[in-house]
This record gives sequence, structure tokens and C-alpha cells, in this order.
Amino acid sequence: MPDKDSLFIHSIGSKIRLYRKYRGLTQKELGDACGLNESTIRNYELGNRYPDKQTLTQIADTLHIDVFSLLDPDPNDPTGAIHVLFDIERCYGLIPKEIDGRLCLVLDQDADAGVKKTLTPSEKLKRLQFQESLALWEHVRKVYDEGNLLDEEYDDWKSAWPDFIDKDQMYGYTPNPEIANKLQKLQGENKTTAAPDSGAKAKRKRKPEKQDTD
Repeated sequence: MPDKDSLFIHSIGSKIRLYRKYRGLTQKELGDACGLNESTIRNYELGNRYPDKQTLTQIADTLHIDVFSLLDPDPNDPTGAIHVLFDIERCYGLIPKEIDGRLCLVLDQDADAGVKKTLTPSEKLKRLQFQESLALWEHVRKVYDEGNLLDEEYDDWKSAWPDFIDKDQMYGYTPNPEIANKLQKLQGENKTTAAPDSGAKAKRKRKPEKQDTD
């Protein structure tokens, strides 16, 4: 359960709001069904207050969803990991697909596929940035699989993402020009980028020399 110090304290409120709207309920209607005040539901959704486990379960039952759908998903738990992927599908269009007998996760190439509404320019921008970031990760992973990066170097690359990834850490990756043009157009429409892309970042800080402690 998140608390005031959690990095994810606002996700529960936004998820309550998401599923409440799916069910066509007002804040008052959801509150009445759960035996809560409308203001309580409003404060949950705004992130001003956080429901305890019993209340959260009651809200989930009223919305006819599993409580896992409202909790911060734990990727170390199989159920939590699937809910992480559900969120990624909703935000970025990553979907499961069987290819040549192998179960894969692929990006839905139709920008609006799988959603009930037309994506906003901001949402399209985020999807393209996610796609470009995945493409860079796939490239670096291939470099690693070919034996050109040590385990610790690959782990270090992931831990530095995205602030300290510069061209030296892109290992010859060339962005797709079509995607780059779309990104530039959408960035212009949004005026400010909604998330970091996979271009050159701030120069990597020099890491302190490792000292043996054995």
C-alpha cells in the first residue's frame, strides 16, 4: 500500500477514477455504493488521501475489478507483472502475439488500435518515444548478446538510462528517420516533450574508481 513517501502515491487515485468512469459512475454514486462520502472518493482520486486495504478492496468489489488493478503492481509477482504489462498496453500499445510458435510482445503499429478513443498528440508522442526507446534497447541488447558487452556493462547501461546515455553508449544505433520525423512533428504540436527520447543525453559523469574491499 503506498504512503506519503511512495513514488507512486498518485497511481491509485488515477486508477480509481479510470475504472469509475469505465463503469459510468459519478464520485457520489461510487461513494454511496461503498458507504463513503463523495468528498472521500474525490480526495482519493486527487491523491490527497489514500484508502486502507479494506476500503480499497471494497472499492474494487464495487467496480467489479480485482484489487490488483488498483494497487501499484509488483513486477516480482507474476500477477503484478501482468498488470504492469496491462498498463503498458493501455499507455503504449504493447500487446502479446504468437510469432512462429514463440510468444512475443510487440508494438501495435496502428497508433489508435486497442483504444476506444482517438489518441491525443501527447499520447501519440509518448507512444513514439516508447517505440524509439525500445528500438535502442533492442540494439544494445543485441550488442550484449553478441558478446560485446559484459554483464556488468549491460546492467550499468540500464541503470544509467536515460540521463547519462550519450552517443558513446548508443553503440552505433541509428534512429529510424521516419520515426524521428514523426517525433519532431509531434514535439512541435505539443511544444514541450512529454518524456525523454532516445537521442543524445547529458554527458555521462565520470564514475568514481572502484576500490577493492576484499
